[in-house]
Amino acid sequence: MSEPDDHPEPDDDDLVAKGMTELPRNGDDQVDANDLAAWIAHRLPPLDVDAMQLRKAVTMIASKRRPGVTEPDGQLHLEGIDPYDYEPDRLVLSDDNGLVENHRAKPAAKSAEARRAMDNLRRITEHASRRQAEAAAYGDWALDQARAGAEWVDITFGRFVEWHRGGAAA
Repeated sequence: MSEPDDHPEPDDDDLVAKGMTELPRNGDDQVDANDLAAWIAHRLPPLDVDAMQLRKAVTMIASKRRPGVTEPDGQLHLEGIDPYDYEPDRLVLSDDNGLVENHRAKPAAKSAEARRAMDNLRRITEHASRRQAEAAAYGDWALDQARAGAEWVDITFGRFVEWHRGGAAA
């Protein structure tokens, strides 16, 4: 039975937000990422070695599921796609959380892997499209603001969002 936790786990979002508030910013109003990581690390409770080892094990397994991590054994030449490395020892995750080496995988495991890859691609594509549209619209607005004489310090994404929502123009 474990002892009561003298160091409750801080909320990740709260720590990041507090660090963003407390750390100094550069001329572009940015906080240095390394400074933020060090600031957060200093405020985290003592680490649970067993939990760290479990996370490390999960990470090791996940890495062996990624293409390009295990030793290839030649290439596969499938119709309609460029040749790619065949990795017989790469791990494949089935829908029931089972792991199998690529060379032992059954059709259901390979189908589950393909379905997850397509789901990931869809999410990544949506995210990238959103970011591109956001950057383009913000860039156009920022240029309009600069041409209208706005001060650089006032040209921020937050103000763009306010303007886009129908609030103040700058």
